[in-house]
Amino acid sequence: MKIFTYGTLLPGLERHHALETARPLGPAMVSAQLHDLGSFPGVKPSSNNVTGEVFEVDEQTLHQLDRIEGFDPKHEGESLFLRKSIDARMLSSGEVIQTQTYFAGRAMHGDAIPHGDYRRYRLEQASTDTQWVLSYGSNMGRARLEERFDKLGEPLGDAVRGYAEGFELIFNKASGLGSTAFANMRFCGGDAQCPGVAYALTRRQVAQLDGCEGVRDGHYIRMGALFSGDVWSEPRVVQVYLAHPNRLVDDRLVADDYFDFILSGYREFGFETEKLFLQRPKS
Repeated sequence: MKIFTYGTLLPGLERHHALETARPLGPAMVSAQLHDLGSFPGVKPSSNNVTGEVFEVDEQTLHQLDRIEGFDPKHEGESLFLRKSIDARMLSSGEVIQTQTYFAGRAMHGDAIPHGDYRRYRLEQASTDTQWVLSYGSNMGRARLEERFDKLGEPLGDAVRGYAEGFELIFNKASGLGSTAFANMRFCGGDAQCPGVAYALTRRQVAQLDGCEGVRDGHYIRMGALFSGDVWSEPRVVQVYLAHPNRLVDDRLVADDYFDFILSGYREFGFETEKLFLQRPKS
């Protein structure tokens, strides 16, 4: 069975250990409204979007999740959460698959989380100063980011080199500039690693970057994800821009000037460039 997770079961959060034997299928989005219920979130039916991750679980793991979520299929009226079917749209491909998730039961109330991402929400609640934001494309190099933040008058923060585990770099985001594409991270699992640099950005810098990445217009989604920084003892949840599935394309070229920004970042932080050239579409 496929389960869409959106709260403390997500990688990097408190209850993810319950999914240690599950098979990760990657980030996805569903139509619902995310709410902060205190020490955990809940979703309710809505036309809004909630982002999370999909896992394939066996019966034993499913029973364990039911216990964690307080769901009793024989006594749904007394259950804390209700497990129901829901369509999930995979961010890697745009494919819509049928999953199940846990909806808030009883009369639970809490503040709505407008952007629909719990890990991002937790990061934003925990720090009023800076946020770790992962750059893997044209924003990887410091000069490119400094140029974009020049008018803010705020210096660029610390940078941590590393890899997004289970992801690969791919050029499949429509650029809006003819038949060319921009960079994206696609989940493929296994031993895949996408090189990247996590920057400590101020809230104003993040807002500026949202504009550059077209978040408001649905080009990229800013969401939480795990990142293994070279100087960190264990993976941390950071924020990253993933292409909205409505913007995915095939067989697009990459403009030379755009690719040069990425190549410069790879060289600046010592990433292997040979594979980068192989990942660039040839036709």
